[in-house]
Parts: sequence; C-alpha cells; structure tokens
Amino acid sequence: MPWHLELVDGIAAAREDRPARIALGGETSLGRDSSQCTVKLAALGALATLVSRKHATISFGDEGQPTLTNHSVNGCSVNDVKVGVDESAPLSAGDIVVFASQKPRAGFRYRVCGGP
Repeated sequence: MPWHLELVDGIAAAREDRPARIALGGETSLGRDSSQCTVKLAALGALATLVSRKHATISFGDEGQPTLTNHSVNGCSVNDVKVGVDESAPLSAGDIVVFASQKPRAGFRYRVCGGP
C-alpha cells in the first residue's frame, strides 16, 4: 500500500482544504499557502494563523522511509513528541502526526499509513 496520511480528528471533518487522505511521494509540502505547498491545510478562526504558509514537508530517504521536517514555530508533533523548527522526525505506519499542534488534541491530526 502506498504511503499516505489519513485524517484522524482535530479541528474539523475533512473538506476540500482539509483533505481526509494525503498521498505521499517524493516531497510533499503542507501549509496554508497553496502557491508554496502541494497540500493546502486551511483552518478557521484562531487556528487559521497557526498553520504556516509552508508548515512542513514529508520526504523519503534512500531507504524509502518517510521523514517529516517542521518549518513552523507553530508546531508539529509525532506521537505527541514535538518536532522543533527545522528539525526532522522519521515516520512509521501507525504514527500520529499533528500540524499546528501548540495545544494537545488541537490542529490537524493524521495517521501515517502504508509502507513498503
């Protein structure tokens, strides 16, 4: 099964600018600015400013394993462990990734699925 992210829960149900499933391949960039990112994550209200123009990227190394790189001071976490700005974290099937994760259970929560 190809690598992808599936929306778990968070700020709202899936819609066009909050995709329920995000295909991963090569390098996938996520953020609120569709001119800078391959996947747009939009939010309403106070959370809108927590999603950066280019919030994070997910890329694949030589081994084919995905890695998340956080580009935002507004936060990303993997399995409830914060990923620092311009730091990276390896991803595995079953991991929970949260974008705009300054508060517990807030932001966009996705489960990593797929694998070799």
